[in-house]
Amino acid sequence: MRRKRGQGHILKRGTSYYLRFCIDGQIITKVLRDEVGAAIKNQRDAEKARDVIMSAYAAKDKKELRKSAVNALMTAETKAEIAADIANPPLRIKEAWQAYLDSQGKPDSGERTLKDYEGYFNKFASWIAKNHANKIFMRDVTEEIAANYATYLNKSGLSANSFNKNISFMNLLYNTLEKAIRLKKEKNNEAAEEKKSPFDRGFITRKELKKQSRREFTIDEIRRILDSAEGDLLLLLEIGIFTGLRLGDACTLKWGEIDLTRRIIKRTLNKTGGDPILIGIPRLLQESLEAIPAKARVGYLLPEIAEIYQNVNTRPRIVRKLQEHFKKCGIATWKAGTGGETGKRAVVEVGFHSLRHSYVSLLAASGAPVALIQKQVGHANPEMTNHYLHMDESGARQLAEALTLTAKCEQKQEPERERLAELARSADIEAVKRALKILETKD
Repeated sequence: MRRKRGQGHILKRGTSYYLRFCIDGQIITKVLRDEVGAAIKNQRDAEKARDVIMSAYAAKDKKELRKSAVNALMTAETKAEIAADIANPPLRIKEAWQAYLDSQGKPDSGERTLKDYEGYFNKFASWIAKNHANKIFMRDVTEEIAANYATYLNKSGLSANSFNKNISFMNLLYNTLEKAIRLKKEKNNEAAEEKKSPFDRGFITRKELKKQSRREFTIDEIRRILDSAEGDLLLLLEIGIFTGLRLGDACTLKWGEIDLTRRIIKRTLNKTGGDPILIGIPRLLQESLEAIPAKARVGYLLPEIAEIYQNVNTRPRIVRKLQEHFKKCGIATWKAGTGGETGKRAVVEVGFHSLRHSYVSLLAASGAPVALIQKQVGHANPEMTNHYLHMDESGARQLAEALTLTAKCEQKQEPERERLAELARSADIEAVKRALKILETKD
């Protein structure tokens, strides 16, 4: 396969390999040598040497290249750098993602965050391959190229938040893999020459974010939302309103994190990580979970939704489905005067996160201590005595009992039936069998 222009062409004559390339109309053929000056004898090493040499020459000023022959253009320092690069090539763009995963210096990130990062990197790598195919190494990406990529992202219609996330990850990638990329070049025995990431804030300005807090749902809206949903959508919405989990945590909740006997969910949050939080399971959610056959209680609670959510490209489908459902329930999801025919960017007022706001507000309205609510939802607030709080299973269940959100909840059962149901959950199984036998005995 022919290589793109500007990347040179490898020739083999006898047992040696040569590089032929063109500079300002002049065809140059050069034997490829290793770091000790010996002629290279295999294709793989020849390709490495070609990539390094062409990368080095691509950075040279064309006017200088016109002035003298190729060998004269290379100073002793340049030759030493090229020889070192042939022996130990800098990080290639196509190898950068795996290098990041293998790096011990990267920050701790959850599974969801890593999938997002991979999506950001793949977007960048695809753009480079299409627009700058001659750029092979990560260090070949200049501030100008990074700025052009930022322009591309901006024109693609990304939100300010998504734009910032893409650019910030690329900056993180460069800083994490700094040594492999060779951002700092050694100059003899002198201190390393500082060279910033091309995505540094000094080169690319991040967009200002306008905080758009979601409003909470009213009790009537929650009734309509739950009463008109079914299947996996209903269960996802119930998880949202009865646990306060964020969308990512709700979509990827696993059966191994749900204890129906103790009526507790124990979950390490995607966003904050750290120690798992305990969430009590309210009665209506308990009933929905118990309705699922025992043999199906493995892996993800919502396997199809989990698969869609974990793919950064298909995740928006879940958000769209939720927004469509809210609209179907007669709930406006955009702030008045934005989106649609107004010509203004839509300001989302209602979304899945509104369920979380409603959860917190309802707990607070029930008289639950603010500090315990904070612990329940996984917020970190230095003004609270959060460090000294401990949410045990009993406290989590008490908070769960405070949630009476739907018409079904308001239709109270006779206290005797409720007491019997509660005893059945905690009683010895033999006692339950005896009680069933008595109840099933006909007069």
